[in-house]
Amino acid sequence: VVFPSVVWAYQEPGRERVTEDSPANPDRTTASAVEAESLIMESAEDSDFDPLVLRLGWLYGPTSAQTQQIAKQMLSGEFVGVGRGLLGRTDTRLSMIHAEDAARSVVAGLDHGLTGVYHVVDDQPVTTSAVFQRLAEALNLSRPSTVPGWLAKHFVGEDMVSFLTRPFPSSNSKFKRKTDWEPTYPSIDSGFESVVA
Repeated sequence: VVFPSVVWAYQEPGRERVTEDSPANPDRTTASAVEAESLIMESAEDSDFDPLVLRLGWLYGPTSAQTQQIAKQMLSGEFVGVGRGLLGRTDTRLSMIHAEDAARSVVAGLDHGLTGVYHVVDDQPVTTSAVFQRLAEALNLSRPSTVPGWLAKHFVGEDMVSFLTRPFPSSNSKFKRKTDWEPTYPSIDSGFESVVA
């Protein structure tokens, strides 16, 4: 049984990186992912199947509704980034993954007969401001402005603000050690160029 989960359900305040051993720290939007992971792993102990949980980073791609929405808002001049702190100038580090690389990770995990929990993310974490700046550059636009989370929650909701202001930097090293998987788009630099093309 292969279950695609999400890295940000395991955000750990004060820790350098989220690892496969980080404790669950879900919010309203990720509680079901944590519950499903637990159910699969517990059921595997009593049943005849091998569990594989792939915790994905922030998915993006040319057919991603979220990527398309952000790009459209940038093109129309309506997009505003979200930052931490009183003035919104504190960056959040997170891990991304191109949708094609995420799909290829499922194949790699099955081909290698993996079981257990693995993080599938880009090679390096990035900041939220870098994400929005790189996408804007790929669209030939100037960098979007940023507002603090306390203000943004009135426009985009608390869940989105939480997602953009709670860090979840992670590493794909465990998954890469166990498979021959390498991300085709190791960073958002090449990934966003591909998405816009």
